[in-house]
Amino acid sequence: MRTQRLALLRQPLQRRAESTARRLRVKHGVPPAPSFIPEPEIKQDHIIYNPPSSLPNVYHTPTKFLPASDPRRPASTSPAAVATAGTASTDAAAPIDLSPTALLARAKLGPAPSTLPLVSAPHERRYHLTQADVSELRRLRAEDHKQWTVKRLAQKFECSEAFVRLCAFSVEAKAEQDQKIDAIRNRWGRTKREAREERGRRREQWGEA
Repeated sequence: MRTQRLALLRQPLQRRAESTARRLRVKHGVPPAPSFIPEPEIKQDHIIYNPPSSLPNVYHTPTKFLPASDPRRPASTSPAAVATAGTASTDAAAPIDLSPTALLARAKLGPAPSTLPLVSAPHERRYHLTQADVSELRRLRAEDHKQWTVKRLAQKFECSEAFVRLCAFSVEAKAEQDQKIDAIRNRWGRTKREAREERGRRREQWGEA
């Protein structure tokens, strides 16, 4: 008896899966939704939109169903009542096309600013480099590409890194980068190598379709 009890305790908890729910629905004979039952005299050739039922959302509660003491009620009326949130509201005021919770938050935070703050300074293109500057940039890049990296040259000449790569392309730096990539690829396993090769074959077939 004790062994049987221990065996029952060690068994995993049973959880209802999708297949179990389907069997129960068939067993109980739950009828389908009325919109899914086709009418014999009408040929249905359209898409049926029948979303599942859900719980009511507090953020979409109509003003009519809010209690008189609810703080969202004065915020869901006219803009004048939004400014004086907390006072009694009149039903004759025209509602705003926003949820009561959003209007209450706007009343507490104040009006939105007319202009939004800038996240970063606007980028302005500059054409200040002369031919002599470009020649000097190319000379430094060809002289020592490890010391004069793309980022350092961009800071020195106050230009973008894309411009440095465009006008001062370094073959030695490209070869060193290719060697690093080849060394990383040599450490790949069989699964990853086959996956990358398959990805390359699919990419080649993009323009053939």
